[in-house]
Amino acid sequence: MKKLKAKLYFNRGIPLRLRSVAGKAMFSRPLGLNAATATEQQILDARIEAQRMYDLYLKTLENTSADAYADNEIEALAADVLRRDKTTAGQYAPHNCNAVWCRRF
Repeated sequence: MKKLKAKLYFNRGIPLRLRSVAGKAMFSRPLGLNAATATEQQILDARIEAQRMYDLYLKTLENTSADAYADNEIEALAADVLRRDKTTAGQYAPHNCNAVWCRRF
């Protein structure tokens, strides 16, 4: 774990055999916790979730088949993409689409 500007981050190295695929040497994920106010239990829970996402990220580097993933893993990966893109809940819901954009998809 790493503290940066009062926020906590989970950091792990990517195995050498996968670095060329990942294009980076480190996996980093914000824990969403303030270092000054987070309890030990909150940090532990966030770290467990971050470790799960790290393991899932490594799995995406090794497996390209959708059949290799359970439904909950696909949902977790989709949620992570939306989190990284800073989307809001319901942003891509059909009622929020203008008619021209929705017809394209």
